[in-house]
Amino acid sequence: MADYRLPKVIKHQGEKTQQLSQDRRDKWLANIARVDLKASSYDNLRICSDHFINKPADLYDQLNPDWAPTVKMGRCHVLKTPTPTKSRYNRSLIRSSKKLDTAAASALLELSCGNSETDPDLEMESGTASQTDVTCSLLKAMDSEVQRLQMENARLQQKVDSQNFDLPFFYGDDAKVKYYTGLTNFSVLKALYDYVEPDIPITHKSALNKFQQLMVVLMKLRLNASNQDLAVRFGVSDTTISRVFQTGFLKILQWGY
Repeated sequence: MADYRLPKVIKHQGEKTQQLSQDRRDKWLANIARVDLKASSYDNLRICSDHFINKPADLYDQLNPDWAPTVKMGRCHVLKTPTPTKSRYNRSLIRSSKKLDTAAASALLELSCGNSETDPDLEMESGTASQTDVTCSLLKAMDSEVQRLQMENARLQQKVDSQNFDLPFFYGDDAKVKYYTGLTNFSVLKALYDYVEPDIPITHKSALNKFQQLMVVLMKLRLNASNQDLAVRFGVSDTTISRVFQTGFLKILQWGY
């Protein structure tokens, strides 16, 4: 059995994230519905795991029935608005997963086909032109297999980070996603990351997390940004950007298979 703190309002990550975290905090307090609870005691408030189906859901998983405590609350009047059931939530995940997986696979194919020529920076840094036998026709032939494997994964990745150019930076802002990556919206970006995340290398010495490594590749392909530009944006060295992009560019070709 575990105890969970009342969620805090997340600031300094944009207005949308702040508003969503405020809504979640208010929902917790509304479901708890203790008239004797004062704001001064919020920091000491703990909610037992018995009041959740599993455990508190991620901030961005608003449809999850565990987004706020709902089990054994002991007050029939607490839930003034409908709360998603577990079965309904699972069906929603499956429908969303199928739709987003198809969009992610199409985006991956477009990236692979549209950027098959070697990047100039990659040629200069490696000393030789990178060559590949991967063709668009082969990628398209494998598209159905990619989608079949993708549809087996109904669980959406919930983990997000608070650093710049991480998931909270793009959450709910489709225009920003389009500008930096060329992808149509945040949902497609999230689905693409969920698909490639297991294959992105990372160690305790890595200067960038997995999502940021993906963003280095997408931003370089989309904006044709120099290594120095990206190094300043991500706060790392030119060498790190070069290594991440070389590894990620080849991974895109492998992911296309």
